[in-house]
Amino acid sequence: MSEQDQTLLLTEIRDLARQQLELAQQSIQNQARALEIQQQAISRQVTNQELLIKSRKWTRILLGSLIIVALLYLLQPAIMLLWFWSQKH
Repeated sequence: MSEQDQTLLLTEIRDLARQQLELAQQSIQNQARALEIQQQAISRQVTNQELLIKSRKWTRILLGSLIIVALLYLLQPAIMLLWFWSQKH
């Protein structure tokens, strides 16, 4: 193998090593970006879960209030009768 062939081969090896290094750096950057995106998604998911918990709490409160109002509405005639009855006696 001539000296010129060896030089060309070494140059090609160097170029391939640079490409490999660039690809490795790009892969690391892509992994870092993917991790950042994943962390953002987890943060959004936690926020959504917190909102869901709060909405369920308020749904229960509102449903309980609605039931109480409905019961009072339905019991209104009986309460009025008891009140009139107590006024007579």
